Amino acid sequence: MNYTNLIIDGVTLDGKNLVDPDAGKYVLSNNNGTTIIKNNSSIIAAIDGVAFDADKQDSYGDVSVIVENSNVFGEIVKGS
Repeated sequence: MNYTNLIIDGVTLDGKNLVDPDAGKYVLSNNNGTTIIKNNSSIIAAIDGVAFDADKQDSYGDVSVIVENSNVFGEIVKGS
């Protein structure tokens, strides 16, 4: 989970093996601030998994995700 500004720069987040139901199915969860995914980064979800979400929590500020020249494989979930 991410609760602050985050830059993912030239990195692969490989969640293909996230299959434990107790561990969750999200590769990246964004709850506050801005996340920038750039420079040929990749986020890879498991089958039926979620690549990332953007879900603002009541006690935090706004949340946004920017993807620049990168790949996202899997579902993207927009929360409240």
